[in-house]
Amino acid sequence: MTGRSDLLNGIKVLLKRISFVLVSVSTSVCFLQAQVSINDFRIPQSKSTNMFLNLNGSISRNTYSSQDRYAVTQSLSSYDSKSGYAFLNGDMRYYLLEFNDDFSNELRVGTSGGYSYNSRESTRRDPDLTSSRSHSSSESFSFSPNWAFSYYLIPDQFYTFGRFDGLARYSFSDNEEEPRSGLPYTSRSREYVVTAGAGIGVGKVRDGQVVFRVLRLLEKLQEDGALSRDLDRNEVMEIVDVFARNSEYTANHERFTKYFFKDIFAILDSVGVLSHGHVVPYDVVRSEEILSERVLPRIFGWRGQVGVEHSSSQYEYTGSYSDYSKSAFDHAVSLVEYGYSISLNTHFHTIGLVRIPLNGEPRRSDIHGAASISYEVGERIEATLEWSYNAYSASPRFVWSGTYRQIDRMLVLDSNYFIEDHVALNINGGYRNQDWYRFNAFSDSESSQSESSLFLTFGLKYRIF
Repeated sequence: MTGRSDLLNGIKVLLKRISFVLVSVSTSVCFLQAQVSINDFRIPQSKSTNMFLNLNGSISRNTYSSQDRYAVTQSLSSYDSKSGYAFLNGDMRYYLLEFNDDFSNELRVGTSGGYSYNSRESTRRDPDLTSSRSHSSSESFSFSPNWAFSYYLIPDQFYTFGRFDGLARYSFSDNEEEPRSGLPYTSRSREYVVTAGAGIGVGKVRDGQVVFRVLRLLEKLQEDGALSRDLDRNEVMEIVDVFARNSEYTANHERFTKYFFKDIFAILDSVGVLSHGHVVPYDVVRSEEILSERVLPRIFGWRGQVGVEHSSSQYEYTGSYSDYSKSAFDHAVSLVEYGYSISLNTHFHTIGLVRIPLNGEPRRSDIHGAASISYEVGERIEATLEWSYNAYSASPRFVWSGTYRQIDRMLVLDSNYFIEDHVALNINGGYRNQDWYRFNAFSDSESSQSESSLFLTFGLKYRIF
């Protein structure tokens, strides 16, 4: 009976703590809710760029020698070998990101290369003299440019966009040995993949999660008594702009957090809201928790866009065998997105995408849709209900290949409850349904499959003492 009563008392304590957190969290952020909302966010002017060069290599050489003498036969055998290995790898990365409320431009360029060489020589006397020699080398190179931009011709109403993603790779290897056990072996491969698209759109969406992060930061500081008064809307939005320009700090500094929070507390100091009149180290450490917290996107507004997309690739290999492939596809793509901030903690978001083939084989069509509603109170309480729909169909290049369709539907509930040093509870569950259909005109046959599943996972960590 004692164990059962202790369990019931533990459950009562847990429920009381949950109720207390719900009330206290709602109370602590109400003053901020009245002044600032997710919809107040506007994208600030920002530009960041960096370029890195990395080199690494290694050189090694090994010598081995052995000798055996046999007294009975008065014979001597010996073995000597020398081996060496060397490699050099390097890569260079360039990154540019600039944006404001009407424009965004992101460029990433990466290139890498490597070379390696391996050799081995050996001599054996037992009692005849035999020797062997081998060497191998390889080299590789890759280049990957990625670019995306959008520009509003009419602010918040009409925009144009484009993107380009590319990848080129080359590799070569050579292997020879003496005496030869066969022909010298060499292989070479070349590959490129390119995707490019452009189009126009109407409407405007923004991600206001930085507003939520800033309010979480101020909530933590207020809990610790670090703020002497409430911040007004303009003061809060000034800190929001710093959070929105986080990419500048990550691009300019390897350990960016000290510079990031230096500017945050400089604002708090300039408006005179620090209770102690200066920065307390504990408040800085406490504030850094914000960067590690998982915060869901806060997409608000709406947009619709249409465009065209081209994809092409080519691959060639020569060596012990030969292989060559080439493909090209063009698609018309349309997208619709809508987000609405019901409150500071509750959010709704939906997105739909349709991709229709214009040319290329095999012809593939895609439909994607998703909708979610989330409730989040910082790291303490988080619940998301999400529905998604994915479907695609592929028409054959050859009639005997068959037409293929797949539909995937999923409904997922994910929730987290967390109080530091007390309790952590996670519940994840959902329903999934998948349908497959294939039709073969050549054999006049068809087949279909269907699968449904329910799943539930949970985890509880409760600190007794």
